[in-house]
Amino acid sequence: MRLVKILSSAVTDRVTSKKLVSEISNKLKNSLIEKFKKETTDSTDKIGGYIDEFEKYKNGLPVEKRDLSKYPYSDLKSLIESKTFKKKETQLFKSFKKNEEKLENTTLKKTIRKFLEIQDKLGKTKDPSKYKFLDFYKLINQLYPKYINEILFDKFKKENSNLTDDILEFYIGQYIDNFDDIHDRMPSPTTLTFEQFEHYIDGMNKGIESDSFKTSTENIEVVYDKNNLTIFQPKTRDECITLKNGRSWCTSREGGSNLFYNYRLDNKRTLYYVIDQDKDYSDLNFAVVILVDPDGDMSLADGSNSGRYSGHQNIPWNEIVKKIPKLENLKDVFKPKPLTDEELSLIRKIKNTNVGSNPIGSLGDEGMVEFWLEIVSPRLTDEQFLNITPKLRKKYIALGHDLTQGMIVNSDSETKKYYVSKKIDGIRNKNIGQLTDGDIAILNLPGMNRIKEELKTKLAMDFTTGDEVSIKMPGQKEGKYIMLYGFDELIKKLPENIKFLEIKNSEKNENVFSIPMTITRFKELETLVLENVINELPQNIGDLKNLTYLHLINNKNLREVPNSLCDIDSLEIAVFRGNNENIKLPQCFEDGTFGEAGDGFYYKD
Repeated sequence: MRLVKILSSAVTDRVTSKKLVSEISNKLKNSLIEKFKKETTDSTDKIGGYIDEFEKYKNGLPVEKRDLSKYPYSDLKSLIESKTFKKKETQLFKSFKKNEEKLENTTLKKTIRKFLEIQDKLGKTKDPSKYKFLDFYKLINQLYPKYINEILFDKFKKENSNLTDDILEFYIGQYIDNFDDIHDRMPSPTTLTFEQFEHYIDGMNKGIESDSFKTSTENIEVVYDKNNLTIFQPKTRDECITLKNGRSWCTSREGGSNLFYNYRLDNKRTLYYVIDQDKDYSDLNFAVVILVDPDGDMSLADGSNSGRYSGHQNIPWNEIVKKIPKLENLKDVFKPKPLTDEELSLIRKIKNTNVGSNPIGSLGDEGMVEFWLEIVSPRLTDEQFLNITPKLRKKYIALGHDLTQGMIVNSDSETKKYYVSKKIDGIRNKNIGQLTDGDIAILNLPGMNRIKEELKTKLAMDFTTGDEVSIKMPGQKEGKYIMLYGFDELIKKLPENIKFLEIKNSEKNENVFSIPMTITRFKELETLVLENVINELPQNIGDLKNLTYLHLINNKNLREVPNSLCDIDSLEIAVFRGNNENIKLPQCFEDGTFGEAGDGFYYKD
């Protein structure tokens, strides 16, 4: 239960808007408008709108930031526009994920931000809902550098005509060139004053070395470039990320879920990124990855990154050529490349280092720990897990490891949320029999109702058929379904003609339920066995007119058996062994209609 409570806090940890406690008086609002009009050329209505919006957001601000009279107008405007921008980002993110669930979050967030920053230049005709994501991604990335430069240049010039073109070009250029490194570390510049923008860029430049920026394709080795077909052979993770073209391959993802070093250093595979410029950008084969094993066998990942074309299954060369005809006669291009001396040295260091309770201290830096996690795939102790950075914790989770209760208890909220989200991703791909107790605990958390409803039909697809149903809880699939949705939902999914129904809970726990009235839909039921699983029977149990054998065993919370049981003429044997010692039985078991053979065993005389 403690683990469930901890995970629950991660799921339900949302920022909720609070109702306005009190409205600003017209007198105070007018006073603020007059104050701000001295600082801007914005209209009275626009200023008043910002003041009204501030009242909606202020309770979520630090106490010292809630006094509007202390704000310069530029700060008020930046605050409200940043909040509005974030709200739009969230709405668009949910919209895209609803239609294309497998989209990589980082790429989606970057693309949405770029779109919102240049939306005014695109006009109303550029509705993102009309695009498939890959087409949307291509369009925005093509237009973004030109439009954001124009927008920011005009914005900052209007605010301060003394700014020189050289200064603006430098700072705006820094933002565009380094967008991937700084976009999530600062608000959108369209919501900032130039002074704020300048401070952010200067601060970022102090913490970012020039060689940490993503490499351009000019620096990535090209092994073939003819007929509008380019074949790259990337050597690093960053080069793979640069070549991804909106695709979410294991080696092109950003953040902790990238598995380049696992593919290259551990599995010794050689990666080739193939770009066919003659294909439409949204075509699954516009950009693909061909992975070559040390023995020369090949796999392919296309834009779907699934099934046969997920990069995990070897496929023959003639099938690859059929998929990408331009590769005819180019098989020799795709050669397995042995690990370099540098790569071998890295592997030896990682595998030979005795990693103690502080992995970063043992291996030297965060990058080396990331290699270690991918290549060695160690089971971390609680202490090791808590001594690595949040980024590496996510990496550990992305590699498929479960967290202990101690890891969860002491993790930051973002790590907890990431863990839950990854578990849910895995749950979506499981059938009912594959769900673990931990999966069921997560689905039963507050806030999971939408996902549970979404999975309800799928999880009930492979239930027992026939007229005999025997269910063991919690391990059997029908038992798991009960744990998720209760007896009523299970009864709806079982065939109506069953004659034998047995439900046993094999664990000594509090998983007890009330049997719903809908059980009477089983008109042909002859035997009913309920062991260590119920706390109540429905009053209409007597409607089971064909019931012959009733076994109620070890139901410690069952206090009463309904009198309607006496209305079943076909009932011959009833067993009430091991139930609550004060259980109240129907009148027919007290008046001699049923004889007692001891140990809760009754039979009809």
